[in-house]
Amino acid sequence: MNGNSMAVSAEETRRQRELRWTGAVLLVALLIGLAFVVLRFLIAFFDNGIAHRGWYVTGQGFTSVLWALGWFACAFVFGFLFGVPRTPKQSTGSAGPTPSNAGTSQKDRDKAKVTPYQLAVNTNLEEISDWLTKILVGAGLTQLTKVPTLVAKAADYMVKGGCGAGCESFAASIVVFFSAIGFLSGYVLTRMFFSGAFRRSDRDARDDLQDVVKVIENAPEIGEERQIDHTVRQTAQKSTLVPITDALTETEARALAKAANLVGDSSRALIAAGVALAKNPSDPNSQLEYAAALYKTNTQPEIVLRELQKAHDLIPRDMGQDAKQAIYNSIVYLALYQPEPQGFESAIQYGTEYLAMDSRPGRSILTNLACAYGQQYSYLKRSEAAESDKKAAAQASIDLVRRAIKNYPASQERLHELATAANTPDNDLSDVAADYQELRQLLGMQ
Repeated sequence: MNGNSMAVSAEETRRQRELRWTGAVLLVALLIGLAFVVLRFLIAFFDNGIAHRGWYVTGQGFTSVLWALGWFACAFVFGFLFGVPRTPKQSTGSAGPTPSNAGTSQKDRDKAKVTPYQLAVNTNLEEISDWLTKILVGAGLTQLTKVPTLVAKAADYMVKGGCGAGCESFAASIVVFFSAIGFLSGYVLTRMFFSGAFRRSDRDARDDLQDVVKVIENAPEIGEERQIDHTVRQTAQKSTLVPITDALTETEARALAKAANLVGDSSRALIAAGVALAKNPSDPNSQLEYAAALYKTNTQPEIVLRELQKAHDLIPRDMGQDAKQAIYNSIVYLALYQPEPQGFESAIQYGTEYLAMDSRPGRSILTNLACAYGQQYSYLKRSEAAESDKKAAAQASIDLVRRAIKNYPASQERLHELATAANTPDNDLSDVAADYQELRQLLGMQ
């Protein structure tokens, strides 16, 4: 164990020891006060005998104990509000590219966002605490002369019905003693325990969020043909415990949106994607997550297609090829699930645009673009279009399938599924396979 670890351990041990001693002293003080309350009625109970006003005296005793605990609890709350810890107020930094960094890559812009996330766990409570402190300290000091009168009124209210000589003084002592002990307990325990508990909770939330960002950033993108492993699913599920606030950075909010989509929480995904997009409206990844969240929440197709167009228009020219391909592939994939013919037409437009920029595209975008042409062929077949148009669509789909299998032999299995699936949304190649032996041969269907 190094010196820093030993120092931290010693400090933690000392803190826990002081907390135990302080808690023990406050508990003893509370128990002593309750003991005096009980003795006051217990002595009278035994002095009068069991048969003489026994139940009445006992009832007064229980009522007095409840009053004592009530004053203690109320004062404890005031003490807590006076001692409530303050959440650090930090700027979230630049949310996106500026004229000075517009030429940097997307990865560099993401790395530039180094401001740590601070969980604002108690903002409203802090405002109440500040307001209450100022009111009581400011106005209260001018009203100190009225305190005895207020205590007397509280005592009179407590003893309505009468309980013998000295009841008013006894009730007033309950108000003063248990209020003082309650306030002191609330304030001291808040400073010694709750402050640390809030900090530990804040730190745990930040750690959880950092884990989510680290793991989810490496998860498959929308439409990517890659399995989602158990760690990613587990992390995505854990991310639902992280609150979505304006304190999140763009990268963090986008990671939470992606994680929410993975676990099927479309409403949460839409909120997180909205925060990410508000932080940086010029980021195509945030725009894409927002479009995906809209699609998952059954938003009107024309709106989803419009948001996909925005994501496409935001892609910077200097973006790295891998990042650019991931965005194009996701756009093509989401367009495939929009109503025809707008859906497959958009997918074909974006997909062919990307193929013109990349001589060796990935298997996912080849597969998705082949499906787009497959959808086009099915649509033309149902609408009895010209044979030349149908043949052109079918041939484009077959050529893409051939290219995908040649460059990525493992893609044949997925393409075979798309050609043989029946009565499912993922049967985009079934009509082409049924009508063209060339595709069936490529997929080993005969």
